[in-house]
Amino acid sequence: ATVVACHKLDSLSMVERLRGQHIWRDEVIAQRFDWGKSKNINVLAVRVFRLPQKIELPMRPGYGGCKSWIELDREISINDATPVLDDGAFSRKVIQFQIALDPASLIA
Repeated sequence: ATVVACHKLDSLSMVERLRGQHIWRDEVIAQRFDWGKSKNINVLAVRVFRLPQKIELPMRPGYGGCKSWIELDREISINDATPVLDDGAFSRKVIQFQIALDPASLIA
């Protein structure tokens, strides 16, 4: 995946504008938002790519738990990976993401 946009959201109402654009339940989002000292959440728009063949990785103790990112213990080739969504569909999704966070951008 490639990150194409990143925003730090400081209010739960901003996070709620993204409803339907992610897989999380509202309760989970609220818990994540309230976790820690800062009371915010980072949201990312990512372009996901499909690898040309399935890769199975062993489950390592370091992969478990509540983590946003992990380092794999080996390199995985991304040669010949293809976007899951075509350019037009992906552009529409990114526009929806941006408008949800900044409705005024629709006017611009």
